[in-house]
Amino acid sequence: MPLSNSTPKDYVVLTTWRTGSTWLMDRLNSVPGVQGHVELFYHLPRRSPPKAGCNDYPRYVERTKAGIRPWSVMKYLDGVYSRKEAIGFKLMYEHLRAYPEILWFIVKRRLRVIHLVRDNHLDVVISSQLASTSGTWHRTRDE
Repeated sequence: MPLSNSTPKDYVVLTTWRTGSTWLMDRLNSVPGVQGHVELFYHLPRRSPPKAGCNDYPRYVERTKAGIRPWSVMKYLDGVYSRKEAIGFKLMYEHLRAYPEILWFIVKRRLRVIHLVRDNHLDVVISSQLASTSGTWHRTRDE
């Protein structure tokens, strides 16, 4: 991530559910000169204002009307990364499976990859159960 004397670096956070990725994106977005977008390739349009991360860029499904892949995905990502700040977004494994051309974009643009994993699988199960029971699936920096 950018430091005071370095050039901002674009990035992608590669992860899966229940790893703390929403919290991480929220924290990244709070750094001056860094934008951390949440799941831009989620398969449904947003239904309510997001709680975390930078969300001023529409999701792929909201922005693209039956474009020809892979070109529509490349054009969309070019738009995401056209800003001057260090830009990044959360990319879930299942999104990469659905849109494998994103990998080519990552390599072509030489994006930094933050691979976020949760080593203890029991923690993932417990986190999922707690979220299901409490109805709170995401925490932000303010919570």
